[in-house]
Amino acid sequence: MIDIRSLICSMWVAHMLIYVKCAMRKTHDGKPVLPFCHSLSWGVARLLLSVCLLTLHGPAGACRIGTPAPAAVRAVSPQGDVTLEDGSLVRLSGILWPDASRPAHRLRLRAELDALLIGESLMVERIGAPDRWRRRQAVITRTAPPPGEPSDIQSHLIAGGLAAHWPQREAGGCGEAWQEAERQARENRIGIWAPARRRAGRWRLSRQREGQIAVFEGVIRSVRAGRQVTFINFEGPRAKIPVWMLSQRQLKVFRNAGLDPAAWAGKRLLVRAHVTGASNSRLLVESPAQIEIIDGTAR
Repeated sequence: MIDIRSLICSMWVAHMLIYVKCAMRKTHDGKPVLPFCHSLSWGVARLLLSVCLLTLHGPAGACRIGTPAPAAVRAVSPQGDVTLEDGSLVRLSGILWPDASRPAHRLRLRAELDALLIGESLMVERIGAPDRWRRRQAVITRTAPPPGEPSDIQSHLIAGGLAAHWPQREAGGCGEAWQEAERQARENRIGIWAPARRRAGRWRLSRQREGQIAVFEGVIRSVRAGRQVTFINFEGPRAKIPVWMLSQRQLKVFRNAGLDPAAWAGKRLLVRAHVTGASNSRLLVESPAQIEIIDGTAR
């Protein structure tokens, strides 16, 4: 956000520099130049002000990726699909929507979105290409949020502990803001990060159906390198904790990103992963952005 004092100082400096340089000439084609200098300098200052006001357009603190457009929301489905008034479908980028095994969480999140979106003045910023259901990822911002609250809906939900963050490459710098909002929610132990809910969510992962995504938190007991894969072993009963393996290619990607799995032993990790395997849950982690070390300095 642009500081108003810096803006005023920049306008004044621009005005004085142009005025002084122009006034050093006594005449221009036989005519006095001081009135011309005064008009020129303030014209440049007004232009600078206009450019700065354009950059300030929109709600303060809004997370921006591209160009948002005004929109209105018609409905929010239990699956997290947001129907706009023009009939198009969007999904909140960077949000991990709870699956069907957590109906109470879904109900709370949907009720919060109904209150935030329906009947409100909004800006919608679509990201990426539509999926096979013609839905697009989007950042939704409120044009007039309450004082002290974030403009974008994702930050509001994540900071309030109502939803977990799911990293997406298309989110750009917004992803960093959402990750920081989640970190603060975890530190404050609110919403889904309350101690009791964190324990329930951890063990519920083993009962997830194949193909779903989840957030898993646990302490690494050991890291064992095999011939083809590296095994990341969590503390806890083997029948309840998930299996996580990294291929040689994945291991190289992680190390290039500054993550060394060999140093994870004894660290507490937050893993955002796809869940595969019908009998025993297996974590599939595609990107280093899906790993966060929340206790320790293994990075």
